[in-house]
Amino acid sequence: MFLCLFGWIFASDGRIQLSVSPNCDRFSISHGSKGEDTPSIAAVVATKNWPDIFHYATRAQTQPATMEMIEGLHIEGKGGMVKDLLLEYHRTCRGPMCKPNQIIVYRNRVSECQFAEVLEKEVIAFKRACRDIEPDYNPGITFIVAQKRHNTRFFPQGRDTLRNGNVMPGTVVDKDICHPHNYDFFLGTSRPTHYHVLVNENKLGPDDIQSLTNNLCYTFGRCSTSISMAAPAAYAQVVAQRYRKLVDTWKGSDTNSSVKSGGKGSSAPKPIQALLELELNPEYSMFFC
Repeated sequence: MFLCLFGWIFASDGRIQLSVSPNCDRFSISHGSKGEDTPSIAAVVATKNWPDIFHYATRAQTQPATMEMIEGLHIEGKGGMVKDLLLEYHRTCRGPMCKPNQIIVYRNRVSECQFAEVLEKEVIAFKRACRDIEPDYNPGITFIVAQKRHNTRFFPQGRDTLRNGNVMPGTVVDKDICHPHNYDFFLGTSRPTHYHVLVNENKLGPDDIQSLTNNLCYTFGRCSTSISMAAPAAYAQVVAQRYRKLVDTWKGSDTNSSVKSGGKGSSAPKPIQALLELELNPEYSMFFC
């Protein structure tokens, strides 16, 4: 999950100034191999400063295998990942912009049949986390689902193509093949990302959302060109994959210990092991970049 607060969006034709500074969140889930009881990893990536919107903090947690909805966004009486990241932003960015007026969320790994559950659980979790900060704190939320697992492909006509025949990066398709009623669009190259805008309380126009999404594709620290989706989305996936390696390592250690001790396997379900605290406070550093 990606959370970012900023007041300006750089576009090809200059600066697009938003009415208020938005805060964007991005999260991702990594599942274990099919048939294994390895817990899933839910990762959240959020910008922690303004106007330095490319400095990210992160949170991650384990949850039951194959669960697609993130449980720990808001935990009653304990806070949760969204509240932790908002407080971290408040600690880092002091002053009049210490609380975002807008929250923009990029969410992946959900299908159309899960949109209603996302609205019912995850969007409400954001609202409750904000109220935990202050009872009257109610920023506008724009919730966008990014889908890569689809079979839509684009093919260029004329000169709007790269040397390899690929569609130019930043190509947007938001009509003809899109949903007749809901707001969705394709952005990218010949293999685009399909974005669905589920909630738009900030009343951002199509050009604002599409320009923001496209510009974020150019901010991934490992690449000097555009990537296939917004950089915070890619960062969230990297974080989930990194923690997945840790969980696999712990699982291997437990298996070796059991074999050495002569213990027999048990068919009883294993409790979900929480992620261990790592040195150097990785949630406050960009160790994943």
